Amino acid sequence: MSIESIPSNTCPCGSGASYERCCGKFHARIALPATAEALMRSRYTAFVKGLVDYLINTRHPSERHQDTKSTIQATIDQCHWQCLTVLKTEQGGENDTEGFVTFTAKYQESGTTGNLSERSYFKRDDAQWFYVSGKTEHTTGNQSPGRNEPCWCGSGKKFKKCHG
Repeated sequence: MSIESIPSNTCPCGSGASYERCCGKFHARIALPATAEALMRSRYTAFVKGLVDYLINTRHPSERHQDTKSTIQATIDQCHWQCLTVLKTEQGGENDTEGFVTFTAKYQESGTTGNLSERSYFKRDDAQWFYVSGKTEHTTGNQSPGRNEPCWCGSGKKFKKCHG
């Protein structure tokens, strides 16, 4: 299966839902993410789709000085995001005021494949979740997923049955 055969309306966050029913409703400001994980997935998708303003607006107001449009745009321009895997969620539910989401995101930059692993901290003020900070780890190298790992393209198939 090639990446062209993956439905174009599938949300990049890996939920399997259509973009419109998943992160698209947050990006269009029709709804707010109800959980820290939903916000994290929508922020990943915003990086994929180049939505700089969404990324700034979902950063906690006390931490927005850390982000500028130019640094976010540079990241978007340099990285081609390929796949998101949520590893663990701690708190961050609809009735919580804070939470952590640990994830790995595969990307390609200048022909080199890399992994961004992060444990992100989120805080909810009133009814809205915000990204506060994250502890990151990057690994690079032209590493393909193992044969039985999920394919980098987000198809939901094993690598050996998709791009392997």
